[in-house]
Amino acid sequence: MTASVTWALGVDIGGTYVDIIARGSDGSLRSDKRPYPPGASQATATFSAVRGFLDAENISPDSVARILHGTTLATNTLLERRAAPVGVITTQGFEDILAIGRQSRDDLYSLAPVSTSPVDIFPAPLRAGIAGRLTADGTEITPLDTNALIPVVENMIEQGVSAVAVCLLHSTVNPEHECAVADIITARFPDLLVSLSHQVDPAPGEYERFLATALDAYIKPMAMAYLSELSSQLNTAGLPAPEIVTSDATVVTATDAARMPLRLAMSGPAAALRGFEALTRRHQNTGRTTSITLETGGTTSDIGMIRRGELTSGRNLDIGHLAIRQRSVDISSTAIGGGSILRVNEAGALRVGPDSAGSDPGPAAFGRGGTVPTLTDALVVLGRLPDSLAGGIDLDTGAAKSAMMEIARPLGCDINTASEAAVATAATAIAEAMKSHAFRRGIDPAEAILMVGGGGGGQHAAEAAELAGIETALVIAQAAIISAAGCLACYPVGASEKSLLQELTEAAFSELCAEALRTGRDLTGDNPARCLLDIAYRGQQSPIEIPFDPEQDSLSDISERFDRAHETLRGHAGGKSRILHRLRVEKPRNIPEVTAETSVAPHTNHTSPFPESGTGPQSLFSDRTSIWVPRGWNWQRLDGGDILLSQEKRAA
Repeated sequence: MTASVTWALGVDIGGTYVDIIARGSDGSLRSDKRPYPPGASQATATFSAVRGFLDAENISPDSVARILHGTTLATNTLLERRAAPVGVITTQGFEDILAIGRQSRDDLYSLAPVSTSPVDIFPAPLRAGIAGRLTADGTEITPLDTNALIPVVENMIEQGVSAVAVCLLHSTVNPEHECAVADIITARFPDLLVSLSHQVDPAPGEYERFLATALDAYIKPMAMAYLSELSSQLNTAGLPAPEIVTSDATVVTATDAARMPLRLAMSGPAAALRGFEALTRRHQNTGRTTSITLETGGTTSDIGMIRRGELTSGRNLDIGHLAIRQRSVDISSTAIGGGSILRVNEAGALRVGPDSAGSDPGPAAFGRGGTVPTLTDALVVLGRLPDSLAGGIDLDTGAAKSAMMEIARPLGCDINTASEAAVATAATAIAEAMKSHAFRRGIDPAEAILMVGGGGGGQHAAEAAELAGIETALVIAQAAIISAAGCLACYPVGASEKSLLQELTEAAFSELCAEALRTGRDLTGDNPARCLLDIAYRGQQSPIEIPFDPEQDSLSDISERFDRAHETLRGHAGGKSRILHRLRVEKPRNIPEVTAETSVAPHTNHTSPFPESGTGPQSLFSDRTSIWVPRGWNWQRLDGGDILLSQEKRAA
């Protein structure tokens, strides 16, 4: 085995595959896609893929210096909602905050509006209030009733709860009551997992904080079991513990990730966006300053945006119908992927997802015993996929046709028509998600280029782009491993945050600059600190994050920057005083010298077989990526192996 070269591994797991990329200290690159072995646990599947890859590439475990790991496990858990409900312990009288939510109405004209809050995750019998009250400034006015806590928790355990969210009023100002509850639970019920709201989301706004904490508890049993098992298996094999990519495209230790797993809600998609960010430097001559990104895997389609060569971050992320306040790259996820299950509802309408067949048994075409029809089965019926997929998965056309009969029969059509309808429905859902993502950020999709990754992205790119009004799409050469490649460009970040809630005045800004500089000096690391402010107009609940330089910016600079951002995002600006909500100071550490731009270059163990150019309709196949070029579109292979899809100009 080769021992003179040291290696960094990027490992990403989705709904079907484990994607792996290795970069050696000599600049060499190796990569692979390995399907989940049937019946294996998720951790065993990941470890087996890593070990098998190292053996196949003749890389010894002791030459592996780092393993950077992205995952969609948390994303998929929140989308599919198959895990056990969690208990919620809150202040007495506030048990229904999570059910009431913000009383937003997605359907304005519904006579019976349905709450958007995911009450199935925390049903009413599992939400309990205990006495104990703090004022808004954190002063205790009613002692915590610790005697009432024990029977409440015992009742939750009897109902099968394995994790609880502790969400008490004003804990962000004074966490003593929440900490006391956690201490009692840990001492009396050591196997019960606990999430505390002042740690998960230390910001005002009870519903948002309570929801984030409940979702953290919901993910925690899965995350802790997975990371513990994987770390143990890697350690036994002489490999380093994994560093886990978080939703804001930074990395933390596996221990920290398990302690607060909601940070992984966009782990895999965030890694992919970091990879897309680097790739924009390779395509600066497209004439577009904005790129919309699409990564379609086995379970989800993730949509992001790169503006002027940089990804953007914020404090809100969307996963399906869940709006979560959590620091994340600016990305949204919709439950459309290769494993998305197809069905015809009682009204005769075709639906794609949100549940997925996963990898075991997977789509019927995988030949692993699956019988429910999926999006992959529809693509197989239409001949838009090769005879076998990456990792040696041979596709069974007969099984796919049998599964699609379950869709064709209630629709009253043949299986080809049913398959076309399924693929069109998926493309429409992706296009609507792309338009929504762009318009909500003040961007016209027609002014952007679509950058495409994921094993399934190339299948839907052109059709979704056309529906969204986008004329050009770029399917990257290593589309199928973009998240794994992006892992290698992620790095740890030290950060400090402080809630402010004060008017933006000259005196407040002067004090803020001094504090930002002081905090930046205190954070470890050799890289320059980056400062961010959350600002809103008086009376607004949702602030906008604005970068600022405490050494260079003036009060007017910050005010004008915020006004411009507000005008772009919300259509108006000015007229009210500005309120400072939060200061964040962050300092990157160990930024990798090699970025994802080099990681997604053609690898020495794989070449692109795509022809140079052509027109649709045409399927393009490689050993990892398949691309559908519909009628009215053409393609061109660029230097580096990327495929540029362009819509033909129509006569006026």
